[in-house]
Amino acid sequence: MNEVCKMIHWLGLLILLTSSLDGFAQTFSSITNELLDDKLNDDIIASDLLILNESLESYYSFPLDLNKAGHEDLEEIGIFTDLQISEMLQHIHDFGPLISIEELQSINSFSLNDIQKIRNFVVVNESIAKPHTISNMLREGKNEIYLKWSRGLEKQRGFLSQNNSPPSYLGDSNKFFVKFRHSYQNKMQLGFILEKDAGEKFGNNFKSLGFDYQSFHMHLKNYSNRIKDLIVGDFSISAGQGLIYHSDFSTGKSSIVNNVIKGGRYIKAYNSINENANYRGVATSISLNRFMEYSAFVSKSNRDGNILYDSSQVNITNEFVSSFQNTGNHRTVEELADKKSLVLLAYGSRLKFIGSQYHVALNAVHHKFNPGLARKENIYNLFRFSGTDLSNVSIDYNVRLNNLNLFGETAYSLKYGMANIAGLLISIDKDATISVLHRYYARNYNALMPNAHGETTGVNNEKGIYLGFSLSLNNYLSMNGYADFWRHPWIRSTVSQLSGGKEFLLKCNYNVKRKINIYIQYLYEEKLENMSLAKNPIVKVQSQSRHKLRLNVRHYPTKSFESRTRLELISFSNSQKTSFGILIFQDFIYRNITSPVSFTSRIALFDTDDFDSRIYAYENSLLNEFSIPAYSGQGFRYYLNLRFKLNLSIMIEFRLSRTHLIDRDFFGSANSHIDSDTKTDVSLQLRFQF
Repeated sequence: MNEVCKMIHWLGLLILLTSSLDGFAQTFSSITNELLDDKLNDDIIASDLLILNESLESYYSFPLDLNKAGHEDLEEIGIFTDLQISEMLQHIHDFGPLISIEELQSINSFSLNDIQKIRNFVVVNESIAKPHTISNMLREGKNEIYLKWSRGLEKQRGFLSQNNSPPSYLGDSNKFFVKFRHSYQNKMQLGFILEKDAGEKFGNNFKSLGFDYQSFHMHLKNYSNRIKDLIVGDFSISAGQGLIYHSDFSTGKSSIVNNVIKGGRYIKAYNSINENANYRGVATSISLNRFMEYSAFVSKSNRDGNILYDSSQVNITNEFVSSFQNTGNHRTVEELADKKSLVLLAYGSRLKFIGSQYHVALNAVHHKFNPGLARKENIYNLFRFSGTDLSNVSIDYNVRLNNLNLFGETAYSLKYGMANIAGLLISIDKDATISVLHRYYARNYNALMPNAHGETTGVNNEKGIYLGFSLSLNNYLSMNGYADFWRHPWIRSTVSQLSGGKEFLLKCNYNVKRKINIYIQYLYEEKLENMSLAKNPIVKVQSQSRHKLRLNVRHYPTKSFESRTRLELISFSNSQKTSFGILIFQDFIYRNITSPVSFTSRIALFDTDDFDSRIYAYENSLLNEFSIPAYSGQGFRYYLNLRFKLNLSIMIEFRLSRTHLIDRDFFGSANSHIDSDTKTDVSLQLRFQF
């Protein structure tokens, strides 16, 4: 504990030094940090944050014209609630085009703080846009190239020889990432991504340029009155409330309690490094008239799967997939055997009816697997899909009546079960909003890539109700919170009986723009989980609970310097133990529009009794990258992100992060085991714009 005391003393000295810095610049990163952190929850993955960041970055460079935007355009940007979208479109319909962004103050659902958050991504401009041709967009667009290298400095066991045997990992510890993007406003985007993860072998395949993962796309958006979207290459699909599929950013349960409606465009270009979530082929959305829109796609792609063989019959060998592999890692012989072992053929369509205050859409999709899926014969898999063909249909809707917004989706997996989700948003006035969401996912409902509101992934075997509220007390004080109750009508892999749970969150926020922001947040969760008793084969089901308390302070001592301080406490309890965790971190952020150098940094101290009392925290990182580590054990962690702009075209970024453990002298297990009490990662990225 002496080292921790020394670190606390160091933190105090560094906080005192913040008063000596000066200047101001509100860059893209500084604007989006708060938006991303607000949407963060413990279960979110970095690729989801990357999706939102991609959207914000695009609209930061080419702001959306509010007077010309439709409902899906406003949903896609990711910074409006559905009530705000509905009331703004109704306001424009009733009173004509907005004269200025400040006019949004006359709309109930917009506060001054909301307007300040969105003004960097939108404009009010009644000028008539000139016609766009593909040749002009190719010639006049902006090009970006990202080149990134990263690696861990301490050797993992997978890179080392064991008992005179070669290392388990086939490649070296370097990670390489290449991204090219050509964009013209928000009308056209084409690009590609190449990536090799640490441990993967850099191949000599000319087609892949040696990289293990390749993704490409060309996307025309709002190209004409008829063609709303046209994509060739890799794309994602999002429909309704996510009962069939929804690849766009999803906040889940977070402190932004009223963002419970999913939306956005049906088709989007795929820019993620998640190697097993894309469709590959052709997709389009066409406006049939002002009231109808038709979308369709066809895709053939390869996915990672755990291939097994059934040779129970003489002279017959049946191949099947027992599970999907979603890590994207191909470092060992076994992982390489699963790479692209499953061929997935998919096709689907959507017919959407659009009115001034509503939309109704019919969705359908069919997935065909080769080889087929055969799940393990466990009781919790009794109602899960197995086979070669899976079809889903659904109807989704959104109806807006004054200050009420009714939305939902009902879906069927053909030959299996149904799922339904329905919600209501009520804007009492500009200072108070209430949300209600009911979900019922049958135990035999099955879909390949669903992403709907719920406690668990998979969108099946769950029913529950969610209640949320948002209240603005004055220009400085606000409160929001939610209560979520759920039940699982069938056995789950982690609970060997019928189970359920509940969760509550309350957040109080005090904000003075560009001076200080303080919030305190409390979360309580209770649910059932299996517990294996020592030296006893019987599995016991027990109740477990978590209490999380967070105090967060953002302070702007000067115009170019920002300080962020957080204290987070957690308590985990079950019938066998009670464990505690604490995290304290201090962030220092410096940005100045007149300086080519900027940096973000953190020093964090943590002390948790075990992995159950771990604490997650979002970290700033390089462009197109996010980090959400779990702080567990006892120790401290620090990182530094340094950015240097050589000129208007070239930018260099460097990141160093290191974790030092006090309670043990190793990290990880199996091939990821590091025989050291420190873990250090370094990254270097170059961005070229032309």
